[in-house]
Amino acid sequence: MQAKTREESSQKLRGNFGVGISLTLVVMVTYLCINLIGKIASMFFSTVMLDFNITKDFSLDTVVAAVTTLILTIIMLSPLRLNIKSWYQSINGEHLPATIAFSYFGNLKKYISALHFCLIRYIAIFLTFLVPMLPSIILAAILEPILDIGKASAGPVLGSLMIIMVVVFVIGLIVSIYYVIGFFYTDYIYIKGIQTNPFKALALSQKIAKENKHSLLYTMLAILPYYLLCLFLVTIPFVIPKIKAGFAVYADEIL
Repeated sequence: MQAKTREESSQKLRGNFGVGISLTLVVMVTYLCINLIGKIASMFFSTVMLDFNITKDFSLDTVVAAVTTLILTIIMLSPLRLNIKSWYQSINGEHLPATIAFSYFGNLKKYISALHFCLIRYIAIFLTFLVPMLPSIILAAILEPILDIGKASAGPVLGSLMIIMVVVFVIGLIVSIYYVIGFFYTDYIYIKGIQTNPFKALALSQKIAKENKHSLLYTMLAILPYYLLCLFLVTIPFVIPKIKAGFAVYADEIL
């Protein structure tokens, strides 16, 4: 993280670091509860299937758990994380109550707007990952039978096909990551009220990212060591507030 950004983010967190830790713990506990509910739904579904002597052919209980977790993540965790981002955007070195980070849940109109925004953003990110990867997926589907046949007589042709698959996959992955990073400003554009239409916010974020691609990339790389610290569960509550505050400062500079 740049020295200036680090200093300004520290000033932002002054008097609010404890609240930031609490909010991070709230997100972690919420995520844990969502996964727990997903497991319970899976167990309940398995019990129902046993009671009615239904044979599990496709691991339907796993599907139920995944769908339950996904739905709860979208309707609860996504608006919460967006709301918490707005809290980080609002703090300025003076104590700000944590209740502000839950304001979307106290106003139905705000909640529906945030939920709609998060849903569109998730779909956009999914498609941005999927579309550049389609050539490698199609190529893999075409080459799989050839590779299976060629295993018995592996040679230069088989090796060349493997190299082509890897190259196409890597190119698709790089393109996907490049455009997904371009959505970085989307949440801040919405929070600041610059553009509340999710489609326009996504497009504007991509435009701003192209204009500031070097500073955005540098900020991402500078923040990477903080993310690596999150590999240790115990450090997450203390590191995430610094990351969120740093990103909020950077977004303020650009927007």
